[in-house]
Amino acid sequence: MFFQSFHTSVFLGFSVYVSNSTNKEDGVLCFRDKNYTTATIPNPVNITCPYHGRYVTYYNNRTHPPYPFGYSSSTLIGLCEVEVYGCSDGQYGYNCVENCSVTCRESDNCDKITGHCIGGCRAGWTGDMCKTGWEGNMCQNGK
Repeated sequence: MFFQSFHTSVFLGFSVYVSNSTNKEDGVLCFRDKNYTTATIPNPVNITCPYHGRYVTYYNNRTHPPYPFGYSSSTLIGLCEVEVYGCSDGQYGYNCVENCSVTCRESDNCDKITGHCIGGCRAGWTGDMCKTGWEGNMCQNGK
C-alpha cells in the first residue's frame, strides 16, 4: 500500500481484512498496526497475508480515546495505490512456487494456500492432495 505523503499520524492504527463479501466483519484480519509511529511507518507498507478472498478492506477509525502517542484525533484514507497479488491457476503456497498436483481432477484447480485438490482426485488417486495412488485389486469405484 502506498500512502499519500502528508501527516502520517492519520494512518497509524490501520487494519487490513480479506473476505468474500464487502462486509469486513465477514472477513479475517490480515494485519493490524499496533507498532508504527509517525517516524517508523514505511511507505509503501508491504503486508503478507496467508488468507485469500474476493475483497481486501482497508480500515481505520478513532472511536475510543485516548489514542496512543502520535495518533491524530481523526483518520484519513490517503491511499495512492494498493497492489494485491495471488497465485495463478495451477499454483499455490508461499510466493506461489508450488504446482497443483497433476493427479487432481482439475490439475489447475487447487487451494491457493494448501494445495488441496478442490474438485477431487483423478481415478485411482486419493487424499487431500491426491498423492496416494491405488492399483490392482484394491481399487473400488476408481478410489
